[in-house]
Amino acid sequence: MIEFSRLAGSRWDINNVWEWDGTTWTRKAPAIGPAPRYQNAVVYDAARQAVVAIGGVGRGASSYLLLADVWEWDGKIWTDRSPPPAPHPRASSAVAFDDARGRVVLYGGFVNGNLADTWEWNGLSWDMRQPQHSPPPVRYHALAYDSERKCVVLFGGRAGAPSATEKVIAETWEWNGSDWVQRNPVSSPSARQEHALAYDAARRWVVLFGGYDTKVPLSDTWTWDGTNWTELKATSTPPCGIATYDGLRQHVVLVAMGGGDTRTDPWLLTAATRARFVTTGTGCGGASGVPRIAAFGRPWIGNASFGIDLLSLRAFSPAMLVVGSHTCSVPLGGGCTLYVDPGSWIMNPVALANASGFAHLPMAIPAERRLLGMKLYAQAAAYDPGAPLKDVALSARLELTIGE
Repeated sequence: MIEFSRLAGSRWDINNVWEWDGTTWTRKAPAIGPAPRYQNAVVYDAARQAVVAIGGVGRGASSYLLLADVWEWDGKIWTDRSPPPAPHPRASSAVAFDDARGRVVLYGGFVNGNLADTWEWNGLSWDMRQPQHSPPPVRYHALAYDSERKCVVLFGGRAGAPSATEKVIAETWEWNGSDWVQRNPVSSPSARQEHALAYDAARRWVVLFGGYDTKVPLSDTWTWDGTNWTELKATSTPPCGIATYDGLRQHVVLVAMGGGDTRTDPWLLTAATRARFVTTGTGCGGASGVPRIAAFGRPWIGNASFGIDLLSLRAFSPAMLVVGSHTCSVPLGGGCTLYVDPGSWIMNPVALANASGFAHLPMAIPAERRLLGMKLYAQAAAYDPGAPLKDVALSARLELTIGE
């Protein structure tokens, strides 16, 4: 995770780059880099593996000035990528990286008033887009790229002319690469500005945190699934800050606002109900041994690729998986035990083992928050000559907890 250049009180941070490795902040001091600034836009360009810094408020000889330059940080050095034509010098804009199209998307900001223009950066040049629809002129808003639905999500900000008509908004918009589409969810965060927005790739939703309702700081957390906003009831809340997704640790990370020579540890958004699984009990087998049962992935809500693997089966032989909401422990003889209550069975798919005695059964977890905390129990029954139950072998029990 990278943090670049902030104003700390009345002091400017010169070429200030900080890197967080999950444990420690390290300050970098490159010899060449962007001029000190704040209210600039920063995003990671995954296609070019570089952090992109755009515009912001800089310091002139006698006053502040707006910037339009583009710089890229590759982990070692800064490179000035400022080509003409470019967006107007601006502050308080928002950017996101469209991974499907390999472009940085910039919207809005402030010059002499709020802006409503859409620009895309391909690593070499800017392209000003001309969509049929657009969000209102806005600053202090936030963007995040939703890789599941392949669109850039915009929420909130301070919109309108910089006068009595200017107001903080609670609008949700999505950029699909050619046009902006306003979404009208049933529930929504309140109007706000300077909030944090990041996409959680593990849980496949956009996370919003905090911000300000005009001057009042907010500390609520919301998730956007492409249809509706849902509030998360966090047990503790950090101060307002900036957010990103840590793919290695699979958490949204928030860094408190600030500057200077020290950094506080980031905050991690962790699940109150963790997705987990555990294998318990014992199985019984025949000539091929005891069938083994294992989770493929973690059972978090919205995990479309979750499934259950069966191993140590007889090659090219059938196996049945039973999944239920209640467990039991019924001895069946021959060292075999039934672990899933037959009255609670909700699915019993059948699969055919391959030549290696392996079978995979998909079990997508719906993206429905009502499933949080639900427990499921699974057990496999497989044909295997010589197995105690008339040539049927049983696996141990797989316990699943649906979480985040």
